[in-house]
Amino acid sequence: MVNINEVKKALSKAQTKFFKKANSYSVGMLKSKVRGTGLQFKEHQVYSHGDDVRFIDWKMLAKTSHPYIKTFEEERNVEIILVLEISPTMLAGEKGISKLQAAIEIACMLYLMADKSSDMVHLVMLTDKIIELPKMRGEKGMRSMLELLKKERILDDQLNILYQNVIENDEVDQRQLDFKLNKLLYKKKEVIILSDFKGQIQGDAITHLAKHSHVQCFRIIAKIDESISLPYSVFGQNKNNRSLFSRQNTGDELDQKVLRHVTPIRMNLSYLDQFVREMS
Repeated sequence: MVNINEVKKALSKAQTKFFKKANSYSVGMLKSKVRGTGLQFKEHQVYSHGDDVRFIDWKMLAKTSHPYIKTFEEERNVEIILVLEISPTMLAGEKGISKLQAAIEIACMLYLMADKSSDMVHLVMLTDKIIELPKMRGEKGMRSMLELLKKERILDDQLNILYQNVIENDEVDQRQLDFKLNKLLYKKKEVIILSDFKGQIQGDAITHLAKHSHVQCFRIIAKIDESISLPYSVFGQNKNNRSLFSRQNTGDELDQKVLRHVTPIRMNLSYLDQFVREMS
């Protein structure tokens, strides 16, 4: 079950660490990874105990013998395009939590983080089709995403993942997907991709996406994905006949060159905390 309380708990812990002073909101978590049009100097304020020393104006200190800090404001809020992949490969996981659940919870956290930094999140969801939500943030954005997942029969009313429905999804049209991804790149918006890169987005497409400075690829990884020697096998549905099941080896088949372009989020650790650290 998607655990919203855990998401809020992880964000609260991160807030305590990164947002101790209001001045650091605009340049702290999220803003350090997501680039807008830049920061604009606002005013000087007298330094007080606990202020971030990174913002001390050393020239003012030399002239006046009194420490002042610089404060800034964003010239414009950032629009983040969040690509959330929902495919059968995302149903693998560990300790009762699937990669898909982890990705959805990370997406929830991103909406809440964006609210803290006054940014907006535009969701692009990949199932057997491409579905978009208009840009939103905070609780409203998170709830809208969850309602969309319910409408598409990915989640039930209690936020449990409907595994059978995900399994029965056909593959998205690749030409349509390539067109959409290239369109996102052309817009030069900040793009965050949550996927295991074993389903809809694969191979050269990952390298093509990740080489752009405004694209961040986060790969959700379960232990079974990193079994290089492929000791595991599972029964999966036969693509040609859905009533038949065939034995399929699983493991990390991605080229090492491709893996250099993605940021791993490993499920054997706290995936929410990992995402916060990567975004800070």
